[in-house]
Amino acid sequence: MRDALSKVLVSKDVFYTDVSTTKCVSSIRAEVSNVSAYIFLNKSISDPGFRSATYVIHAVGEDVHCPPINGNEIDLLVFRVDSKRELTDVLTCLKNCPLLKSKSKTLVVMKHIRTKTISGVFKTLWENGIFNSLITVQRDIGHVMDLYGWGAFSQSSRCGRVFTNYFHVGACANGTVLFDGDEASLQKFAETSFHSCSISVRVVDWPPFVIPETQNPPDRKNANYIGGFEVQLVKTIASYLNVELRFSVSEKDLNWGTLHENGTASGLYLALLEKSADIGISSLTFPPGYRFLDYGPIYYYEKLVWCVRSPPLMVSWKKLIIALNTIHWHFLVIIYVVASVLVWALSKRQEPGHSKKLGRCFTRTLADILGNPSALPKTTSLRVFFTFWLIFCFHTNLFYLTNLMSLLSKAVTEVEFATSDEILNSSLKLMFLSATKMYFTSDRTPNAFDKKVLGRWVDCPNLETCFAMTVQRGDSAICLPESFILYMGARYMPAPMSCLLRAEDTLVSYPVTMFMRKNLPLASKISQAAQRLSESGLLGAWRQMAFDTDSADFEQLSRPPEENSTVFSLKEFKPLFRCVIFGWVAATVAFILEHLIHQVISKYSTWKNAPPQY
Repeated sequence: MRDALSKVLVSKDVFYTDVSTTKCVSSIRAEVSNVSAYIFLNKSISDPGFRSATYVIHAVGEDVHCPPINGNEIDLLVFRVDSKRELTDVLTCLKNCPLLKSKSKTLVVMKHIRTKTISGVFKTLWENGIFNSLITVQRDIGHVMDLYGWGAFSQSSRCGRVFTNYFHVGACANGTVLFDGDEASLQKFAETSFHSCSISVRVVDWPPFVIPETQNPPDRKNANYIGGFEVQLVKTIASYLNVELRFSVSEKDLNWGTLHENGTASGLYLALLEKSADIGISSLTFPPGYRFLDYGPIYYYEKLVWCVRSPPLMVSWKKLIIALNTIHWHFLVIIYVVASVLVWALSKRQEPGHSKKLGRCFTRTLADILGNPSALPKTTSLRVFFTFWLIFCFHTNLFYLTNLMSLLSKAVTEVEFATSDEILNSSLKLMFLSATKMYFTSDRTPNAFDKKVLGRWVDCPNLETCFAMTVQRGDSAICLPESFILYMGARYMPAPMSCLLRAEDTLVSYPVTMFMRKNLPLASKISQAAQRLSESGLLGAWRQMAFDTDSADFEQLSRPPEENSTVFSLKEFKPLFRCVIFGWVAATVAFILEHLIHQVISKYSTWKNAPPQY
């Protein structure tokens, strides 16, 4: 008797009543299962080892309440069925229950079945993600049960593509199991060589995660991908497991699709649900109905940011102002006023012949700041002040001219949108990739931010159109993943586009993982390998390599490379020449006006002082 707590899964209310069959099932179970947690059969079996709770699953295709059993604790699944159709119905009932694990061993007990049907039973099990299986079939004569096995990953089985090469393992009578060969033939469950397997990977062309070799490949069911750090990840896993990879892509561009809570799906997720693909990659995260699929470890965190049309170039005269920031200008004005007043106060009492008018002091102090110092004062106190004042003016001029030359030698743009809130509060159209909508429509109650985004949501039909609306028309802002922006910005992103990449401007941050169809036989090994590669730090190196790989799908957005140096020409000095000419004109006009006023005043004084004539 086993001391371990046993759990029961039955596919019929009543098991076999004959003692011989019951003993055989118990003996086979004891041979193939050697850990403490099991799933057994009906408690009516006259074997104390089957003492446990019972969960009855009717093989009529009905909806069933999942038993409260953790599938990871299951070592053996036992099904009692009379036909392949009945087995299919039972598995259909359990398809959404966390019981069917590909690593679990499975024993199918069948009363009577024709030999040619055995291959169909193994195929049914394989299609439901069960490959560690044995079938027991009772002979028509006597109480003998034959055992059949099938090497799912053997060379002859070709990893689930050939089911007719099943083999006879042994026979059982009255609880005694007789093997055809070594007892180890019953333990062909844990295969380690997958050289005959191939894995279908469904992707969406999305650098730097997935980078295609050619644009619009002729065979989308067998495409070739040269780069992308997720492509490198699955290729490394395939090399480790010694399996073959087959990449496929949808006929529709950017067809991620979605997976709803009720199990309905579209795009890439639909391919996984329909088992036309084994693995899905391309910056995938958890959709609302992710429980209908298996998934690997989280190996990257992505975030969505805004991109808008780059603001226009700043007019040159503004560069004269922004060479110093607002604080510097305020500080300089205060120092200028204080210095002028101080010079006036000291000159008024101590400096004979020096400027004693406040207006003239302001003029001379301004000349000092502009690099044209006035005559050296005569008193000691003013000379000490004047010396430090000239040192301050020299450093201020040097700082200003350095910043000004830097601004004049490069293109400087106006700042239109500095934060994400300014974009949300603007009149721009908000363009989004349709696959990102689930980040704002989760099962939680949408907050005010989500409602604002969804209220102005506009689906992006394709990237080329969205870029045109953002760059050429300038009436839109597009929301894109940061990794895609960083990849595209180096070579393909339209030049007049800028993106808000600061952490505080992030709209949404989400984890990236790979998804697998439910009960993929190699799911556990793929997840373990992905976890080890993620922890090794190789993903960071592969991601950097992806940024250096060209993508054929985005050549239409390419732009000529920018030169590292900026040509410095006399055009940059046009504002300065304008200022000089304006100063000369203003000075000339002032001189003429002053001369005219002086002439008028002189004539008036002469007329006034002239003696009266009688």
